[in-house]
Amino acid sequence: MNWKEYDNKVLEYFTAKFPDCKIDHIIKLLRRLTSKPREIDILLSSTVFGNSMQLVIECKNRNTKLDVADIGTFIDKLDDIGISKEIMNAPVNFQIYNIS
Repeated sequence: MNWKEYDNKVLEYFTAKFPDCKIDHIIKLLRRLTSKPREIDILLSSTVFGNSMQLVIECKNRNTKLDVADIGTFIDKLDDIGISKEIMNAPVNFQIYNIS
């Protein structure tokens, strides 16, 4: 499975699980400091109890484990765009990291 097929499978999963959410796929969000775009794999947006919520999903289709550098890069991206809810998804050797 190539990266695009993997992204689409992850997108299908979250679309089925959260049918009431607005879901964007491969979008660009502006950086907080420079206003330059950052690419986001999947963004779920919803309103919960009157509060706007956004969740970034990063898809990593690899045959190797994610490492600390991958997590650090993802944290930097989230900080750059100002979103604090996230999921990093990988098909093999997945480990749970507490990145919030």
